[in-house]
Amino acid sequence: MPIAWNGPNQGKLRKALLETYQDIRRLKRFATDNFEHSLSDIGGANPEDWAEDLIAKAVAEGWINDLYQKFCTSHSNQPRIAQLQEALGDTFLDKSLIEQATSDESIGLPNSSNIVARIPALEALIEDPHSAYLVIAVFGEKPSEQTFRVQPKLCYRDTEIDKSFQASLGEGSYSVALKAFPVFLKQLVGLTFTALAKCVPNPLQPWRLTIALFVPIDLLCLPLAKWCDQDSELLTSYPLVLGCSDRFDPNKPDIAADLHNKLNLGWQRFQARVRDGLTLQNLDWLDSDVAHQESFQAYSGFRCYGHWLKPGDQHLENWRRLIRSGIPLALWMCEGQPPRQTIAATFDRLTDGTTFELLHRIPLIRDEQQLTCNHRIGILYEDPNYVPEVPRSAEAQIFRWLGT
Repeated sequence: MPIAWNGPNQGKLRKALLETYQDIRRLKRFATDNFEHSLSDIGGANPEDWAEDLIAKAVAEGWINDLYQKFCTSHSNQPRIAQLQEALGDTFLDKSLIEQATSDESIGLPNSSNIVARIPALEALIEDPHSAYLVIAVFGEKPSEQTFRVQPKLCYRDTEIDKSFQASLGEGSYSVALKAFPVFLKQLVGLTFTALAKCVPNPLQPWRLTIALFVPIDLLCLPLAKWCDQDSELLTSYPLVLGCSDRFDPNKPDIAADLHNKLNLGWQRFQARVRDGLTLQNLDWLDSDVAHQESFQAYSGFRCYGHWLKPGDQHLENWRRLIRSGIPLALWMCEGQPPRQTIAATFDRLTDGTTFELLHRIPLIRDEQQLTCNHRIGILYEDPNYVPEVPRSAEAQIFRWLGT
């Protein structure tokens, strides 16, 4: 049975909201980031009154289940969410995302019937149990023709047995031209949801998919539109983040070993500054304004306010320097160049929360940008728990996995 949103149950939801968002600014940001409904008529100068009015409005207008679900999904790794669901006797399910994905007949990748080849993933893979990662590794194949060797895989956690898995997708390796990549990527996302539906037929909540696209250093400066089209729904429906495939390229073992081990050092700095529950604003951020005079190895995050990370050969060395530093998180405007204050406000919105909240906000902010301006937020986010495949023969001598 659905949740009965009577007075006591509304009070339980309000209490959980206030325990999570302890000031009114963060509570309002959660609401505006997640809902298109007009919130201007909600009053209250303190979090308690504002939360009460928010719930009352959601009940009156019929979107209280959506409010509850978005709240639980955003913080499903927190014990208080499990306590809230138990207290409410939660049986509210929304399978629309899975149903929509699995009914899509446009999947054009070969052998889609053989997509479920599960192997236990790295034990270091710790993530929100309703999150999945589509990891796409792109390696050079025919540079003169802009054709690449592409290796996709799926990472997810099966909550019933509490284990992390990787699932192969289709053939496992493809040759794709850059001009055809947007269509390929859209088909791959459809195939991913088909794989999830086969691996976990009845998920408790809809999957939240992050697309992690690993490309060579010299391609990192391409606009996102090159990978998924300027007006692609992928930009505004899923977090799409970039990583560097040169860290894992079996054809470049020396550079791969160096870059990967530096990434591990970068993540050690990152985790020392941002433990579970702390916001990304606690990171040691290096701003592009002073990048020329600073040692990158002292920082855990990078914010670009100008043309420091832009397409073209003149900025390629900047990308190389960023990747060699091991900094695992960088923010920039990959298309267009808004005023500095606009960039700063966007960065503040992205980093006023945990790593999980960062990923949740990326498509919401890109959706706003697509409607209002000509620029997009770019995210370099390299989590070593989600990486392309590496050759087994090289793994022992080259790669040092985090936590092992």
